[in-house]
Amino acid sequence: MSKYFYAVATLPYISYESETFMEPGEFLELCSYQLTAQDYRSISAVSLVPAAGTSTGSEAGDRFFRFERGVRNALVRHRAQRSGIDASDFISTDRAGNDFSDDTAAAELARTAFSALISSPLQAEEILDRGRWARLDDLEAGHHFDYDNLVIYYLKLLILSRKARRTRELGVEGYEAEYSKITQSMGNPANSGA
Repeated sequence: MSKYFYAVATLPYISYESETFMEPGEFLELCSYQLTAQDYRSISAVSLVPAAGTSTGSEAGDRFFRFERGVRNALVRHRAQRSGIDASDFISTDRAGNDFSDDTAAAELARTAFSALISSPLQAEEILDRGRWARLDDLEAGHHFDYDNLVIYYLKLLILSRKARRTRELGVEGYEAEYSKITQSMGNPANSGA
């Protein structure tokens, strides 16, 4: 496992509550001249929505991907049950057929978020992201100045970046744009009496 003392030591501290943080692209730029070519290719491919069979090149990152797959599959099972449909067509598995939804932490996070989803999708996303962050904190233990540490940091930056884009103002703006499209496509009945 490669050690990246300088790269890790120069990274600013971040927490889930951080409002200012390095942009993910800026982090990758830093990595481009600090990491080996193979590690850079691997970390550049990391995403919060991992494709089936994707590897981060990091034990901790791959464990996070399995956790994430478990959370997503557990959510699929909850949604399917509520809708009265068979979930098996929507479950993502690895090559061995594992869907990881039986992971206790993943299943519990999905259950909690799904319960919140009924009253507030924003609250459900917050629960999911806090759970992801907590899982990354757990995976970070024992990884100091190594590639795993950088992958975890990058995943946290991706979470913070997504969280920063998820504001009430953007939600209202998105709603109004969609509502406008719908009313225009219906001939805008609100203006029919004018």
